[in-house]
Amino acid sequence: MKKYVIRLLFAANTALTLACSAFAGNITLLHTNDVHSHYRPDKSILQLGGIARLKTAVDKLRSISPLSTLLIDAGDWSEGGIYYMAGTGEASLRIMEEIGYDLAVIGNHDWLNGPDVLLDVIRRAHQRFPLLAANVDLRSYSRAVEFSTQIKPYVIREINGVKVAFLGLITYEFAFDKYIEPVRITDPILQAKKLVPIIKKEADVIIAVSHNRIMMNKAILAAVPEISLIIGAHDHAKLTKPITVQRNNGTTGWLVEAGSFGKFLGKVDLSVTLEPLSGKSLVALNKYELIQMDETIQEDSVILNKLELLEQKIESLFGYPLFTDHIGHSDVELGKIGVENRLGNFITDSYRLETSTDIALEHAKFLAEEIYHGTINTADVINTLPHIYDPHTNKTWSLNILTIKGRTLRWLLNTFFSWNPISQRAPLSVSGLRFIYNPFTRKPSSPTNTPTTHSVPFRLIPQLPPNQEDSVIHDITVNGSALNDAQTYKIAVSKGTLDALTFLNDFFNEAVPIRGLVDTGIESWRSVASRIKAFSTLNIQNVPIDGRIRTQRYDLGIIHEDINLTVLKKTNTEIITDVSATVRNYGASTSAVGIKLNLLMNCNGPKLDKTPIYSDLSPYRQLPLLEPNEGVTVIWHNVVMPEMSGFYGVTLSISDAADDVNAINNETTRWFKFPR
Repeated sequence: MKKYVIRLLFAANTALTLACSAFAGNITLLHTNDVHSHYRPDKSILQLGGIARLKTAVDKLRSISPLSTLLIDAGDWSEGGIYYMAGTGEASLRIMEEIGYDLAVIGNHDWLNGPDVLLDVIRRAHQRFPLLAANVDLRSYSRAVEFSTQIKPYVIREINGVKVAFLGLITYEFAFDKYIEPVRITDPILQAKKLVPIIKKEADVIIAVSHNRIMMNKAILAAVPEISLIIGAHDHAKLTKPITVQRNNGTTGWLVEAGSFGKFLGKVDLSVTLEPLSGKSLVALNKYELIQMDETIQEDSVILNKLELLEQKIESLFGYPLFTDHIGHSDVELGKIGVENRLGNFITDSYRLETSTDIALEHAKFLAEEIYHGTINTADVINTLPHIYDPHTNKTWSLNILTIKGRTLRWLLNTFFSWNPISQRAPLSVSGLRFIYNPFTRKPSSPTNTPTTHSVPFRLIPQLPPNQEDSVIHDITVNGSALNDAQTYKIAVSKGTLDALTFLNDFFNEAVPIRGLVDTGIESWRSVASRIKAFSTLNIQNVPIDGRIRTQRYDLGIIHEDINLTVLKKTNTEIITDVSATVRNYGASTSAVGIKLNLLMNCNGPKLDKTPIYSDLSPYRQLPLLEPNEGVTVIWHNVVMPEMSGFYGVTLSISDAADDVNAINNETTRWFKFPR
């Protein structure tokens, strides 16, 4: 009898424990972001990306746990690549349907042609997966009811017994307001706080899919602890590990993001424990990884066929085979990293020569794909300058000519470089201009005396014009002559840069007076394509980095073509080679002593979806003092390099350069592939 009572009590206690804490199951979330209709692998030596590979990878992962795996896109799935021209996003939605997306958020690029075009595209595409956007104000929009029907603030999916809410938060940046009028974007934090109490009545777990910058997404996680995870976008950040945010209620929030252009697929494994008595849901992030879309993944044949049909449609629009034509060849990589870079220099030179102006300007944010070694076709150039294809004109952004005074140009340069520290990867490219940037110059603390019309926390706004002692920019020349504050200069800019200047004027009442504005009607990419054809072959002589923008202090840097190998011996598993690397001083002062040049390899090889683990290939070399514009070539002899998945990679890194304020060109990796 006593044993029976004990067993009964044990069984009752076990039942009570299970009732009070019931494990509900696991959830796998696959995610992409900022694909921008880049559907083919890039033309780098690693050839990353490609949605035909993405389809294969997704299908394989779904087969493991089909009922608990969702595929999500965090926005900018359409505009920004040549395939957007096939229906201004309609093809994108159809392709996403074919791949098997379960939901997607609206990114800022997905409706740069306005809300009407977006709704028309959705109506034609008939995709079955929902599109999300919660923080929108539709009160002034005549198609508000249709918008609310087609685009939801959130959706709820039941996965392994867990009701998971996906909240869509879209880009909260004033710069995009004009494109989506009369719809207005509202504060994502305030909107999330407003919706969370409603969502919690229906769902066990809340996940935000947010097309906002990392800083904003971290703020959302901190302010709204009910959100367990944010699948992020907009920064094009390749996060090999989640960003964690500790909240005041003791919980942890996670932020993930998977790069851009479909080169990586994110995978998040969550487990959820439900506590029925308390109503709480305990969420744990068990594993996170990026999966690289490279040549090891077979391309799905159905998707490949659809891409070929899309290409035929686009070629019929242009009237020639722009995906397979040969307009030139490049012996150099035209990259866009660095305060001064080859891609920006070549593009602005093309603008200036096409328009016969004094100066040309372009911003890296308006450049998409780089131009790589090898054959260049028209589609490559369009993918470099794809913005914004207008379905009504069948054209992308055109070149504009404006005239401004020298004093205004001086103020504009000071303003830009005050807002964009030299360490940021968002440089301004110039042609016809040269100047020195001093990031240690005292920034003016008082704002411009021109009243603003928006309450936006802009800081470090120089006076108009800045006092010389406050100036960030020095020694400005225009085509070899000192900048004349009273002289009028003709400047060529793309429509994107023109819109940025107009945006600036909205805040500071004609801070940059735009006079004699002329729209040339010449698409930006066409001017670049014409110059490529004129050169036939691009090389370091006709695409130089020639000291247009220099820092006041020294700036040691290495670029892609500065690394070379001379193979002495090759086996099936390694090579013995001489490695040469050239370091140049792109600054305006002599470099310091004690600076090291390190020769490294990434132990992960070409798997860029992993956090790099570096080891020395050979002992470091100490660099000599370098004068402005001076370079030195360092050679390591008989270096043994192992083959890694068919590639050989070498990384050069500059260290112990404390006064080198431009760190973005202090490390460069170059990959090589030699025939077996």
